[in-house]
Amino acid sequence: MILLVACAFACTSLPDLLLADAGRTEDDIDGYITLDAEIMACATWGGMVALAPNAGRGMLNLCISDVAKQMLISNAGFIPHLVDGLLLNPEHPRNGSDEAIKAIVQRDFAECIQQLSLFAPGCEALKSAGIVEALDALVDKAWTEEAKDSARGALMQLTDRHREVVVEVDPDALHIMLSCACAAVVSCIVAYYTLLV
Repeated sequence: MILLVACAFACTSLPDLLLADAGRTEDDIDGYITLDAEIMACATWGGMVALAPNAGRGMLNLCISDVAKQMLISNAGFIPHLVDGLLLNPEHPRNGSDEAIKAIVQRDFAECIQQLSLFAPGCEALKSAGIVEALDALVDKAWTEEAKDSARGALMQLTDRHREVVVEVDPDALHIMLSCACAAVVSCIVAYYTLLV
């Protein structure tokens, strides 16, 4: 019965919930978080549903809208769900899923956190939730460069860290470049010097 209700919600309410800010209520958002968290955590019936590559996409779509962000962060289960969606826990019930699918889901949840970090109330909510530790782990252990980049970007918003820029210089590739504008200056200097001599 629960599965039928979840499927009915996914087929009827979900498209409207993800695509339009107008008419979206906090109850809609809370219901979606509950459904999405169960599919990720497999606490009751979620294990009957295979982890799909788009499992984090709906949450990411919601995290893009400032209207939805406010409703999302007011849900007590939302931020723990984001951390769970990073799939960092070695005992996570979804660890047996396909590696490529887990990488996509992790990337989407990392981008959710980055999107929230760019929203002032979201940034404050993330700071108080101990998410910095999860992002530090993600920078080291993420399955994709996109997830690592999202984690670094969120860390820049949540902490006083700055992106480290590493420039590798190949000494064999060093050369001097003169602009064409310099040729006119050099010609003027040579002409002036010739007049003096």
